[in-house]
Amino acid sequence: EMIDAAREKIAIALGRQESDVAADARTRLPRLRLEMERALVTGAFGRDGYAEAPVLSSKFTQGGATASSMDEFSFDLQLYALFSLASEARLPRASQNALEAALGEELLEMQRRDAAPATPTPFTEEELSSVVGGCEHLLQSLEKSGYLESFQLDASDVDDALWGQRSEMSVTRLSVTLIGPASLRGALLLNSSANALSSELASPLLKAFLRANGVVVKESSAFFVDKYRDNPFEYRPSQILLELTLVPS
Repeated sequence: EMIDAAREKIAIALGRQESDVAADARTRLPRLRLEMERALVTGAFGRDGYAEAPVLSSKFTQGGATASSMDEFSFDLQLYALFSLASEARLPRASQNALEAALGEELLEMQRRDAAPATPTPFTEEELSSVVGGCEHLLQSLEKSGYLESFQLDASDVDDALWGQRSEMSVTRLSVTLIGPASLRGALLLNSSANALSSELASPLLKAFLRANGVVVKESSAFFVDKYRDNPFEYRPSQILLELTLVPS
């Protein structure tokens, strides 16, 4: 379903039929597969390849796959193909932002539809900590589905009292480390191109959730990082660090 959502929103952003976008993405799969396999052997990923076992068996990740589950490489490759189409279209920044927002809202709606029935957490604009707790719940869901290996959420800057003032003192920084996201390799390859869109999906999902709960993401940035290694020549990106600056709406 994640891939379905990406394909639908990219087609809308490009003003094309979804079936045509799907066909174009399929056409470029062999070439992009070679690019990704080359990166695994000689590029930044070096000897740190994909897991062979299927790791994305959740219905959140099905779509173009023919099997009941999709391995990480296939998932990453299909997203890479779709987002490469959008990147090559060189959409204006406003259109890129609109695509990210629309995709995030669709992913959030998917999470809401498929969540197990439970008493909803009462989020309020006055309590940023409760909204951040909702972000943590979404990340846990992505981890459970197999999209993330794990994550780290740094909410040490959150202060509900300052947030409630709704003033310049309310500016809050939130850091999220996405460890082993299933879209990592495609996102890194896209990042090497000018005017590229990211195929990483947790970021638009989190931003959509924040907006829905009265939080404005004033600034955001993403960095490819790795765990500490004694030998710098063994560096290979394994994580994406999201830095978000939040203000009340």
